[in-house]
Amino acid sequence: MSVDQYRGIITPEAVVLEFETAGIASRLLARLIDLLVQMVALWMIIFVAAFAAGAVGEVVGLIAFIVTLFLLLFGYSAILEWLWKGRTLGKMALGLRVVTIEGAPVGFVQCAIRSMMQLVDIYTNGGGVAIVSALLTPRSQRLGDLAAGTFVIRERRSATDGTSQAIDFRPPMGYEPYALSLDTSSMTQEQYGHVRSLLLRLNQLDPGYRWQLENQTADALAARLNHQRPAHVHPTSFLVCAAAAYQLRHDNSSFASVSNQFGAGGGAAPPGGPGPYGGGPPAPSMGVGPPLQHLPMPTGAPVAVPPPQP
Repeated sequence: MSVDQYRGIITPEAVVLEFETAGIASRLLARLIDLLVQMVALWMIIFVAAFAAGAVGEVVGLIAFIVTLFLLLFGYSAILEWLWKGRTLGKMALGLRVVTIEGAPVGFVQCAIRSMMQLVDIYTNGGGVAIVSALLTPRSQRLGDLAAGTFVIRERRSATDGTSQAIDFRPPMGYEPYALSLDTSSMTQEQYGHVRSLLLRLNQLDPGYRWQLENQTADALAARLNHQRPAHVHPTSFLVCAAAAYQLRHDNSSFASVSNQFGAGGGAAPPGGPGPYGGGPPAPSMGVGPPLQHLPMPTGAPVAVPPPQP
């Protein structure tokens, strides 16, 4: 069974597995709210600059005004989206959020690229280029999104299940070297999306069906990665490690901040087994395996992950 067949494995019991992409209308309304905030701030800046010019001189005042205007036009969205995990005031009001195409939280570089591209697809043409680009792309991406590798989602619909939230996967404690050793270069964005969705839905599945589904998915992904999953590594732990490794490969994971502690990780064994990827007792063959623990995540919903098996 190939990883490309994940969609066939996921049954209606697993509910919806994809993000809800934000529509053009909701994005325009969010943009209007942000524009109103920027206009109010601009008038305040002009008012202050008019009084400050007499005290510091016209040249200094003009330079300060230009710098402040630049920060207002381009820094507003970049800084807010970076600090608020993909949201500005307008997006927050409409329940929208910017995420990477892998579903991870956006970083500062991506926010800066999106913001600077406004000069091309918004400021110089009234947003016409952005609208056309959104109409022509499957995820309603403007040019800034295409350049940064992001898109905008609506997250209110899934506020209770977390599937449309930005998720930053972290390996279970002790599995960091193992996750770093996984080569996810052959893993496509769509395949990662199915793994991600399955991990977020595991707790909603019938226990017997869950055990079958996570084993099938883990085996299919391991085959895709040309990797022999150690017998003592629970399939859920493997899937979380693979998702974390994929995000790290695309520079979209806070796991990157601690990965240097473990080096390249090649040949590292998961907890409970000797040698590179070998040994250890087999995974449980019945039920749902050992008691589950919640894997802590910086953002988004927690994913239940079993502890390493002895």
